[in-house]
Amino acid sequence: MGKKFFVKLAEYAKANGFMIIVLTARPKTSRTASLENLKEFKIPFDALIMNDSDDDPCFKVNVRRRIAGKYDVCLTIGDQVTDLLCPGPNCAAIKLPDPTSLFSYAWVPPGT
Repeated sequence: MGKKFFVKLAEYAKANGFMIIVLTARPKTSRTASLENLKEFKIPFDALIMNDSDDDPCFKVNVRRRIAGKYDVCLTIGDQVTDLLCPGPNCAAIKLPDPTSLFSYAWVPPGT
């Protein structure tokens, strides 16, 4: 699975009425660069949530819990194991490779 697959997946989701929320641990000072990255890869999105505080190791988990409290999250994708935590009860997850980790791709279907 390459970058094109995930861009096509985002395009498909957007075209079928799904909301796309990009959640990154990048600090808000990187907002312009993050928006440029999304634009460069032509990734559709409805919201970009960035880290308020670099020293919060649970930032993404806490935000995902709040998101799952408002929306039915159906898929989460990330290169860190923590990107897959607390997405909601019926959510699938795709673990991307992380060059600094021994993990590779993984697919976790919903309800497992």
